Amino acid sequence: MVNSFTAYYNRAAYTDYTYYQESAYAQWMMSKAVPLSKRLSLLPSLYYDQTLTMHPHNSDGTIGQNQWTGAYGTNMVLRYDTLLGTLDTGYYYQRRFSPNSLNVDASAADSGISSNTVTMQLFMRPNRYFYLRSGTGYDFKYTQNQSLNYDQRILPVINELQYTPSDKLNMFVRNYYRIGDGSQAFVFQAGVGSPEETGGSLGFSNYKSYGTTAVSSAISDFKTGPGSYIVSPTLRWVPLNKSWRMDIGVSLYAYTTGGVNFNTLCMYEKNLTIYKNFHDFFTQWYVKIRPGVETVGFMANLRFNDPTPRRVSPEETQRFGDGWEYSGSGRP
Repeated sequence: MVNSFTAYYNRAAYTDYTYYQESAYAQWMMSKAVPLSKRLSLLPSLYYDQTLTMHPHNSDGTIGQNQWTGAYGTNMVLRYDTLLGTLDTGYYYQRRFSPNSLNVDASAADSGISSNTVTMQLFMRPNRYFYLRSGTGYDFKYTQNQSLNYDQRILPVINELQYTPSDKLNMFVRNYYRIGDGSQAFVFQAGVGSPEETGGSLGFSNYKSYGTTAVSSAISDFKTGPGSYIVSPTLRWVPLNKSWRMDIGVSLYAYTTGGVNFNTLCMYEKNLTIYKNFHDFFTQWYVKIRPGVETVGFMANLRFNDPTPRRVSPEETQRFGDGWEYSGSGRP
């Protein structure tokens, strides 16, 4: 049996608002791996979430009372191991309470059911140099006055491929495909050097969906679509015999109506991340600046009875991670 606890605090000023909104989040989770046979295993988990919004601002500008919103849920993953990889079938369910109450939020449009989803993911690793992962799901959640067709309830098909010929070079590709709408996004990432070495990465992305964003007012003609691209180079500097490292990155936004004749080419984001290891914990400090949005963050991870921190192997990162070799990569 494994018990885990996660918590964070957030203070942010959102676009078009002149005040800072404070919030906090905490989660307790209990999980246990249950072997069913030589190739079949079950990983069930139960959890409780608690979200706190401090001094929320009402639509009329007045400040309301603090809002405590709890939720409980379960995650269940059935894993089948094969010679080439694994097949995971998952079920994810969450029920939400009304604010400042322990009663289920049954009056909400979704009846208090935040998620009710079945997923399936295939992971294949023919050899140590590359892996292939493909997955989708089905959303059973019901919302009042909303009628969804069968194809609308199918979650996007996510396909990703990572090729790692050595521990100092990796390439990653991910594609999002929605039935009925076609390809929704394409992401490419390449990195040179391990996380503990000086190196860098290059990210490239293209998103199909159109719409205005928070940066639209700061960057003229900013939009996403077939003709828009975001390129994100990142440089990682690791001083010799030091317990810290630094990532510096930018994101460039480009838009074209066709070919290489770009109508818009400008700076989209600047970011700086510093990692510092201490005796009993390690920290991450970061700053991200986008037009109209500035983010400053800090994270600390504690280590208990672990004088020599264990480094996750590339195989574990690829199998259980999100496909990005290290968290400081310039991700589009």
